[in-house]
Amino acid sequence: MAFINHSVENKKSNNRNKVFRFIIGKGKTSHREISNELNLSMPTVLASTKELFSLGLIQDEGLFDSTGGRKARILVPNPSARFSIGVDITANHISFVLVNMIGETIGLTRILSSYYNKPEYYKNIGDLLRDFINRQKFPKELLLGVGVSIPGIIDEAGKYITDSHALKIRNLPCSIFSSAIPYTCCFINDANAASLAEINANHKGKLMVYLSLSDSVGGAIIMNKSIYLGDNQRSGEFGHVCLVPDGKPCYCGKLGCFDAYCSALVLEEFGQGELEIFFKNVKKGDETCKFTLNQYLDNLAIAIKNIRMAFDCDVIVGGYVGGFLDAYIDDLRARVSRLNTFDDDGRFIHPCTYKYEASAVGAAIQHIKAFVQTV
Repeated sequence: MAFINHSVENKKSNNRNKVFRFIIGKGKTSHREISNELNLSMPTVLASTKELFSLGLIQDEGLFDSTGGRKARILVPNPSARFSIGVDITANHISFVLVNMIGETIGLTRILSSYYNKPEYYKNIGDLLRDFINRQKFPKELLLGVGVSIPGIIDEAGKYITDSHALKIRNLPCSIFSSAIPYTCCFINDANAASLAEINANHKGKLMVYLSLSDSVGGAIIMNKSIYLGDNQRSGEFGHVCLVPDGKPCYCGKLGCFDAYCSALVLEEFGQGELEIFFKNVKKGDETCKFTLNQYLDNLAIAIKNIRMAFDCDVIVGGYVGGFLDAYIDDLRARVSRLNTFDDDGRFIHPCTYKYEASAVGAAIQHIKAFVQTV
């Protein structure tokens, strides 16, 4: 009778997972680097990568340049090993993205669709998703699932939308949104999803704040490559920090919220409902749009200064507006510096990596990250 040594099998499995997570994290590496960084023997690394090759999860991309000895082989993740879909639900539209194993967006679409809490709306999500999948060219059997981004607070178990001012719903089961989706679904707050995409792209574990400037304003506190959620899953709700006491009305019912001054809607109003048109008008010299952007950046600078005072860390400016701010990032840094008590420059402010549909991408990445942990 043959006996299986489960402790040996578990160790092999753990080593394989360590190696795979390292390759995913690095993007490009070698057997020697894996061995050195993970403190694993070369035979262990070779055995692990052999399994990962056989599973189709990594691939050989040629040789590194010589550093004096034998050229090392370049190991990279296989982008086409698995796929995931992200869906971003907003009050005014639904976005769909298809991402591959390394988080690249390989298909996307945005459809105008006003949210309403009726069965036909949820059925429409399923119909639109089916059409989107059918238009994409990828092996459908490699689809891990669907991540759904919601502009609201999701409970810790990921089962209920406890509060969404943007959609005007409370304590709604997430399963209503996924009722017409024939795939494994998971749910995430929209700003948290966008920050997850940002974490996946390039940030190395340091404390950072992600500021989401979309149709509503939100954010996330990034610690050790994870999102700090708070005691009630409400951390990072920067949009409802008071910017101007007794100021403009916010959709939440209060006055003077940051959201009322710095949501994308503030700018879209002067761009026929489109940010792209607004920023084109600014470049053309439209005085109304230039004045509006100037006020917007002043208000944004106050908020970022306050975030810097509270967290003393880098701030990533993202969301729909963040995707257009590269050209104005030095101006924004200068405005924040003039307000700042301690910093004499604004180099702690960074433009976002994902310029378009970051929340949908982050929602999709949840399935990729979960799969990586199981390899």
